[in-house]
This record gives sequence, structure tokens and C-alpha cells, in this order.
Amino acid sequence: MSQVITDSKHPELLRQIALLNKDMWFRVPSICVILGICGYFVDSTMTLYSSVLFIIIETLQYRAGKRYRDLPNQESYLQLLIVAIIEPIAILLPIALLWSIGEVYPRLVCVIMLTVSLLHIVLVRSPHLTFGFSSSLPPLITYYYLIYLHHIEFKNIDYTVMGLIGITMLGVYFFYAIYTYNKFQRALLIARDSATAASASKSRFLAAMSHELRTPLNAIMGVSQLLREQPDHPSSAKRITALEAASRSLKELVDDVLDLTRIEQGQTVFRPIEVNLIKEVSAVVDLHRPVAMSKGLTCELQFTSDLSPDLTFDPLRVRQCITNLLSNALKFTERGAVRILVKTREQSDETVMVEIYVSDTGIGVPQNVRRNLFEIGFQAHKNSTSPSPGNHSDGAGLGLAISRSLARQMGGDITYSAGPDSGATFCLSFQATPYQPEKPRPQQTTHAPLFMAGRNVLVVDDIATNRMVAAAFIQTDGMHAVQVEGGAEALEALHKSPFDLVLLDMNMPHMSGLETFAAIRASDTEWANIPVIALTADAMPEDAARYLRAGLDGYLAKPLDRDQLRARIAAVLTSDQTNISRLDRNVCVQ
Repeated sequence: MSQVITDSKHPELLRQIALLNKDMWFRVPSICVILGICGYFVDSTMTLYSSVLFIIIETLQYRAGKRYRDLPNQESYLQLLIVAIIEPIAILLPIALLWSIGEVYPRLVCVIMLTVSLLHIVLVRSPHLTFGFSSSLPPLITYYYLIYLHHIEFKNIDYTVMGLIGITMLGVYFFYAIYTYNKFQRALLIARDSATAASASKSRFLAAMSHELRTPLNAIMGVSQLLREQPDHPSSAKRITALEAASRSLKELVDDVLDLTRIEQGQTVFRPIEVNLIKEVSAVVDLHRPVAMSKGLTCELQFTSDLSPDLTFDPLRVRQCITNLLSNALKFTERGAVRILVKTREQSDETVMVEIYVSDTGIGVPQNVRRNLFEIGFQAHKNSTSPSPGNHSDGAGLGLAISRSLARQMGGDITYSAGPDSGATFCLSFQATPYQPEKPRPQQTTHAPLFMAGRNVLVVDDIATNRMVAAAFIQTDGMHAVQVEGGAEALEALHKSPFDLVLLDMNMPHMSGLETFAAIRASDTEWANIPVIALTADAMPEDAARYLRAGLDGYLAKPLDRDQLRARIAAVLTSDQTNISRLDRNVCVQ
């Protein structure tokens, strides 16, 4: 039995067969008409035989194509190639006889028909290169035969040589055209398949995002309504805690999406600093111990004896990766333990490879989904054919994809291995350098400096809720806040009262934040140089750079964090440009 064809030429052949079948309903009657025209000039019996032979070959070609679709082996493939060579012969025999008439018009018709047959091969028979090349041989051989007949008739060596050169160049061109058109079709198909896959991935991602966004939004909306209707309820404090947790969950989800965008655009910023590896990992694990205790799980942390503790790496990104692995381990483990093993190994005198193993005794990852585990938007236990116990919220399917990309950009990776009986083990690895002393960084204050008390701040935002939150944060720190809803109102307020600072939203109707800022700087007034901090939902790194290049004194991305807002205001009011630059860089990478 012939071997089944499974290599890259198989889809080409399927496309070739499909195109020939679609073209057949116009090709067969058209060629029959052409053969009828030939019968007008030459022996009609010959053209009749050619027409019958052509129809028989077309039928054989259709059946060979059907046979190949059902059983794609070498035998059916060779049948297709043989038919591809024989079919043009049946058509070209009566066309070549036109040349024997000796008159100009029939010979012109003969050359035109040969050229059209080659064009047909380029357009219809090029999806599979071997098919196109083999189909081109009979027309080209017929061209050479006509040159031979011309030489026998006129005995002109110059015409014969020029004819041979011309036909050879024509053949080279048509072979190149077949190759180029085939390559172009391949590129289009690859682009189509990529677009289809990207569209399917986007649809899965949006479906997952819709679910994950609605989960915290449900809590936020529900708790907000309860607090409005029952402000003095005994559970109000607990409800406020739930409201804050849902808000932070929503922010983390948005941050994941932004992280993913930065990674895809190659704009991820890493800020390595001197870190004690033991303290850093212990702090992350300690944050997850309450979750483990609430589920009755043990959380074991172990460091190898030869560990190098003082290293230089980006703690924010490493913490993000460890948090994702620990969260998944705790989420999918109902009983038993989650174990974390940390070890280091020297790669060179200046580089250390850190390896952090997170193992659990949970349900593990089903065999049929492991290959897609690190794909964006992929949720293992929703795509598994194996049932999983418990009611798990799988997340948006971003964490592992983002963490692996971060690990690889840090010179390492995240890999998966199955446990001996059940559970899963993920290994986070990244490169670090031995500790080098640095100047201690200034600590960010958690209380408002005394000089901020009594300052007047103008809050400009078209969304009332945003103004309320910013104003509340400011007033908590002893400052006075005046709220306005647009750029024109901000300019009017600055004319009426003195202010020490402006918090300016960038995306407002009628007059944008940048237009408002330009109007402030262009005003020939005493407040033309008032400090202005951008408050915006434009949270990409290029957004921060764009606003700072425009001349704004600071930048903060929404949702606002009170400590970050306090630190930014303090830095701007004290004109501490070094501190401002440091804060701006931190915001760009968070």
C-alpha cells in the first residue's frame, strides 16, 4: 500500500484540486469552443477526437482528485501528475495543426491559444508547483515544435535562432511566474491562517475578559448599592473591605492587560536593584499563607544551603511571577500542601541563575492541554476534557503567559512538570548578578509632609467620581481642593483664586488636558508657571513619556493610589526634580 502523504505539499494539492474543480465548469465549455474553432480550419474529425479525449481526461482528473482527497497517497498523486501532462496534449494537437495551414490568421490564432494555455497554467495550476511545472511542458514543447516547422518551411537560421531564444525566455518567464504566484499564494494563506488564529484567540480572550471583568464589577456594584441603602448596617465594615478587594482585583486585571501589551510591544522596563533573595521570597510566601490556612493547606518554604542570598535583580517582576505561580497552586489545591524550593547555581563569575520551584498536591494539569498552557488567554481547566473538582475561577488566562515572557526577558523561563501521582510543579528561573552595594534609596513617606497642609489644589476632571476621589485624598492630607469639570472652568478658576497646584485630567471633552495645559502656560499671568500634574487613564509607557515631554510637572495613571498621589504632590511642590524623575519612572513600569 502506498504511503500516505502528510507533508507540506498535501494542503497545496488540496487547494489545487479545489481550484481545478471550481474552474472546470467554465474551462470545459471554453476549450470545447476553442476546439470547435480549430475544426473550422483543420480536419473536424481530429478536433472531434480531441474534444472527446479532453472530456475523458477531465473526468479522469476529477476522479483522481476525489481519490486523492479520500486517500492522499503516492499512487493517487502520480495519477494527478500524469493527467496534468496528458490533458494539454489533447488540446494542443489540433491547435498545432493550425500552423500547417500556412496562412497568417490561423497561425496567429495558434500562437494566441498557446499563450492563453500558459496563462491558464499560471493562474489555475500554480497552487502546487510540481503540478504547474509539469502542465507547462506540453505548451512549451509545442512552441519549440512550431519553431522547427518554421525552420523547415523558410530555412532562415536567423529567424530560427531568435525564435529559440524568445521561446526559451518565455518559458523561463512562465516558470518564474508560476513560482512567484505560488509563493504569493502561500504568503496569503499564511497571513489568512494567522489572522484566523489571531481572531479566534482574540475572541477567546475577550470572552474570558468579559467574565473576569464582571466578577469584580458585580461585587463593586452590589456592595455599593448595599452601602447606599444600608449605611449603618453592622456588616458595613466587612462590605467595605470586600469592595476594596474587588477594586484591587479589577486593577490587577487591567494591569495584566497593560503588561501584556508592553511585552508584545517590547516596552517592558526592568529595574534591577540589590535584593536579599531570602527576604524577598519569604515576603511573597507570607502574603499567601492566610489563603493556605483558610483552605487547610500547609505552605512550606525551603532554601538550599548553598544559596546566594544577596543578588541584583528586578524584585517587582520576580514578585509578579512568584505571585502568579503561588496563586495558581493554592487555587487548584484542595488538600495537602504547596511547597516552594529556592536554589541558585553559578553560571559565571558575574551571573547566577535563580530557580524557584512551586509544587502542589492539587488536580494538576490535564495531559491534553499542557501544550497550550502558556498561551495568552488559555485557561487550562476550562479547555480540559477531564473533570476537575471544586469550583475554580481560572482567571483571564494571562498570568502564566505574562510571567513566562517576563522570565524569558530576565534570562530564564517558566517550565511545567507533572507530579509523580498528582499535582503540578512549576519552575521559575531568572538570571541575577551578585550583590553590589548601592546608595540607600529614600523611603517614601506614608504621611503627608507638614508643608503640604493648607495648600490649595485645583482638581480638573470631567468625571464627577474622579474629582471626588482625588479631592478626598487631598483633603485627607490637610490640603484644600476645588473641583471643576473642564478646561474652560479651570482657566476661570485660576483667574479668580490663587492655587498652588493643578491636578489635570488629560481626556476631557471640548478642551483636552493638553490644550488646557498649553493655555495655562501661554497665559501672561502670575499663575502661568503653576505646577500641573497629569491624571489620566492613559497608562501605557509611551503615554507617560508623551505627557512629560509636553512639559507637565508630573504624571499619575488612574486608578489613583493615595500614597502615590501624596508622594507626587510632595515632590512637585518641593521642586525635587530627582525625586520627580524617579517617581515617573516607577509609574511607567508599574
